[in-house]
Amino acid sequence: GGWDCTDTFNIIHEGARVIGQDKKPSVLTLKFASVVPDPVFPKLEPREGAGGPRMLGFTVANCRNLPKMDRFGLCDGFVEVVYEGEVFTTQVVKNSLTPDFLQQFDIPIDDVAQPCTRDVLLRVLDWNQTSAADLVGEARIPAARMSEILRAEPGLADTEGFALSLKGKDVVGQSTEKAVLNLKIRMLEIPPAFHEVERDDAAAGPRRVEVTVCTVNHLPKMDGLFGRCDPYCIMSYDGMEHKTEVRKNTYDAEFNETFILDAADAAAGVASDCVFTLWDWDAASKDDEIGGVKISAARMSEIFSGRLETEATETFTVMAEGKAVRGNDLHKTELVVKVRVCEAPIPFAAMAPEEGAAGARRLELGVSSVKSLPKMDGFGKCDAYAVLTFEGAEYRTETKKNAYEAVWDAVFPLDSWDVAKGVESDCEVKVWDWNSTSKDDEVGSFKIPAARMSELFRASVGESARDSFTVMAEGKPVIGHDRVRCEVALSVKVCEVPRAFPMVMPTEEEVKGPRRLDITVASVAHLPKMDGMFGRCDPYAVLGYEGIEYKTATVKNTYECEWNETFSLDSMDASKDAVSDCVVTLWDWDAASKDDEIGSLKIPASRLSELFRASIGSSASETFSIVAEGKAVVGNDKKLCEVVLNVKVCEVPLAFPTVVPAGEVSGPRRLEVTVETVKSLPKMDGGIFGKCDPYVVLSFEGVEHRTQTHKNTYDAEFNETFALDVDDASKGVRSDSLVTVWDWDTASKDDEVGQFSIPAARLSELFRASIGSSGSETFTLIADGRVVVGHDRNKCTVVLHVKVCDVPVAFPNITPSSDAKGPRRLDITVA
Repeated sequence: GGWDCTDTFNIIHEGARVIGQDKKPSVLTLKFASVVPDPVFPKLEPREGAGGPRMLGFTVANCRNLPKMDRFGLCDGFVEVVYEGEVFTTQVVKNSLTPDFLQQFDIPIDDVAQPCTRDVLLRVLDWNQTSAADLVGEARIPAARMSEILRAEPGLADTEGFALSLKGKDVVGQSTEKAVLNLKIRMLEIPPAFHEVERDDAAAGPRRVEVTVCTVNHLPKMDGLFGRCDPYCIMSYDGMEHKTEVRKNTYDAEFNETFILDAADAAAGVASDCVFTLWDWDAASKDDEIGGVKISAARMSEIFSGRLETEATETFTVMAEGKAVRGNDLHKTELVVKVRVCEAPIPFAAMAPEEGAAGARRLELGVSSVKSLPKMDGFGKCDAYAVLTFEGAEYRTETKKNAYEAVWDAVFPLDSWDVAKGVESDCEVKVWDWNSTSKDDEVGSFKIPAARMSELFRASVGESARDSFTVMAEGKPVIGHDRVRCEVALSVKVCEVPRAFPMVMPTEEEVKGPRRLDITVASVAHLPKMDGMFGRCDPYAVLGYEGIEYKTATVKNTYECEWNETFSLDSMDASKDAVSDCVVTLWDWDAASKDDEIGSLKIPASRLSELFRASIGSSASETFSIVAEGKAVVGNDKKLCEVVLNVKVCEVPLAFPTVVPAGEVSGPRRLEVTVETVKSLPKMDGGIFGKCDPYVVLSFEGVEHRTQTHKNTYDAEFNETFALDVDDASKGVRSDSLVTVWDWDTASKDDEVGQFSIPAARLSELFRASIGSSGSETFTLIADGRVVVGHDRNKCTVVLHVKVCDVPVAFPNITPSSDAKGPRRLDITVA
């Protein structure tokens, strides 16, 4: 498989051939040879179609012909095997050039069909007592060859001697022979954990596995002269840790503690390994890790898909750094674990999803009561409250003091705006114990999975149910003071989501074009106390829509007030859905600190779309409860804080309403359009000090008129006038007039800030207005269908002024003669 060739090269020095003593050019003859090395571990040939878990056994046998590394000694050698980033280290053999290690490392492989990603690095080092170890030499097993070895027939073994190299050169020992590391590899079958649990191919839906950590035997001595080991076990799965109790001063411990693992869908499998880690508890220092056991995610998926009510017990050898942990009695340390495959209980099992359900729905979820609470306080019982979390919002019950059973009967509304899409968030309920002088203590929690929440939202409107849930902590049921499981009772009811302004409904006719909603923030009542001992609340409201904020006046020191301030929300085309919710936020003004948020209300974008498409003139009033952190805000008088809003559907007013068309008008006309100002521009330029360099372009019937550029400003005054002419005002105009604001850039293409247009129909009316008619109008800039918001969070606006004029006559001093007849000539000089 190799090749060789020979070639001759001339010797060159300073650009000239070197001439030898015999007067002939000096030459160098080289011979090249290619040798295909024999594969390492030749007996371990890959088996076609090999896959699944295996055990890879590395045995570091010995080293021969090591070099002398120490001044007054020989070499204190040890070996590191680096496999896929994990380092396995032998013991040190002192003062020897031919150390025997005979140390084995067993590495579980989840799937031998998966190729190795890195070479296996074999490093021989010399141990130093007072400094870092020195590298004697190293060798590699290429990743491609290692991938083939993993697929070898289980039970096969082979030994290979590796010549050590350092910095590209062979390491030569004290005996002047090459230094060699001898390594043995064997592949073994791994019987699947809990082999009695056989996969059921028909398994689907939620499943539960009860995992019992039974015993650990043959523990090593971990403590001092008179101590043994204080073991406990942590089971890690899917980001959660489940911990057993600590057993003191023993080499054999019984735990018999059961943890519950749930899978949302057994058919989909799981993505998390299940890892058991044994620790030795220490009173005065950090706990010491003894070793661990891992069940791969692939096997966990098979266990979750096992036949229901199947039970199995497995004895695992505890591993640490690739080696079996040896106990105080020199036996292998063993962990006994039991599993049981169960059906996961379905919350509110009587409620089934309705086929074809879509649109907005509300779940009224009631946290009714809790019973069998554990003792949480020193001289008391438990001060319990519950927190329900859904889609980032938290809903909290009242605290019930000094009790083992509590009745809350708190109902929280959970909304989904399209139940056909389902929800992505679990619903979690946590039970807490309130403490007056320290951080509250968590009693435990439970979850309703997102998949089940999606089904509940799709149940028939009006359907309801009750259910009890076991409170869990660290994967185990919480046991109450009475040695009974702690349980929380929940109720659920499916409802329609109440519509804002239900009297205003979209028309059946198709609605297009611009529309306006006038929303009046009328009043607020039952405000909470926000200020100090003698203060009340200094409220103001902020209405936010499409990135723009509209703020009411602040009313000082009150629990209720009237604003009656109206803000206009415009849709450029009511046939298109709104993309932004309308949020009204209540704030308490503070003179010397940051204002405090009281709470807010929201009108969803979907409902705003319907309001924009209602009949012109439709109006309604609505009272909204203010919500903060998922709970209704309660006022100083113990009543719900409420805001009254009024809404009215309007047409967007005409531009320049004071300029109205006259009767029959014909002939040429002129509109003098003055670009007066631009205000509340957004920041367009980079850097700390950059603002915007605006200019305006007015387009009419293919002609563009441009203003001067104003540099580095957010407000610009132009006061530049442009003349727009038509030949016959009676015929109207065919095109809109487009006004675009640009940001000038010196080194790149100018950026468009936004634009607006004056419709052709309205321009035709302006051209037909009486000569001398004039008016001003403020226009809002639009970009990508949305209002442009300035640096100051206000609308970016442009002020235009128009004046209707006659078109000036050319050569006004020359008037027609009444008796002119016959041929005439005009001499026109282009001066």
